[in-house]
Amino acid sequence: MYLLKNAEIITMSPDYEKRFKGDIIIENERIAQIGEHLEADSAQIIDLEGMTVLPGFVDAHSHIGMWEDGNRRHQPI
Repeated sequence: MYLLKNAEIITMSPDYEKRFKGDIIIENERIAQIGEHLEADSAQIIDLEGMTVLPGFVDAHSHIGMWEDGNRRHQPI
């Protein structure tokens, strides 16, 4: 379990302002909780002061890393 502390968090959640300073608990490789002044017994604490976190941000469409030069190779029909 990890407790990420003091991060500038940008989230799309309606529960928070779009940007706030807070903490994130990671449990079993997933985000378990996001909030302010979180505590977690036996968690490894990582101080992210001065860093920005975008939890859950996923680029749903990307070709990076799929081809050596970044361009799709079309096969002749």
